[in-house]
Amino acid sequence: MIGYKELFDALGAGDFDTARVLSARLGGRPEIEKECDHPFTLALGYLLKSFVDDDGENVKRHWIEEFRQQQGRNWGGYTQMFEAILNDDPEQAQAAFPDIIAGHKRESKGQGMDMFTGSVDQFLSVWGIGLANLARSYGLPVEIDDPLIPADLLIDLPATPFFGAPSQS
Repeated sequence: MIGYKELFDALGAGDFDTARVLSARLGGRPEIEKECDHPFTLALGYLLKSFVDDDGENVKRHWIEEFRQQQGRNWGGYTQMFEAILNDDPEQAQAAFPDIIAGHKRESKGQGMDMFTGSVDQFLSVWGIGLANLARSYGLPVEIDDPLIPADLLIDLPATPFFGAPSQS
């Protein structure tokens, strides 16, 4: 499930076709996943996959709850953004960005097991861009322009959502 990182890369690039291809290759191997994947990786991987695959509301809610149990303090903005997409709530989505950015900065400090230290992601939140693009692909008109999530890298808001209506079950 560690391939969720490349899924964020595809979303950050606004390449939803590649995101779907990558998502189709993730998951479905419970024994190997239980043995090899950290619970955080499983939860975030399946959560992101559920939105890219446009799974039903119950599946998405299940993975939001699984991720909430694993998220720690640096990932609450992600949970908030996924909930906002699911609930079709632009205000909640917009409110997630400060937490996404703050968590990203904490994960880039170079202390211990930071997720982004020593990578290009330390200076550009590809995952944050990916989440913003995912929200926009679902039709949420989120706006952000921060050095970590530059507005120039966000997709245009589509006339029709790329993914199905967020309230599907």
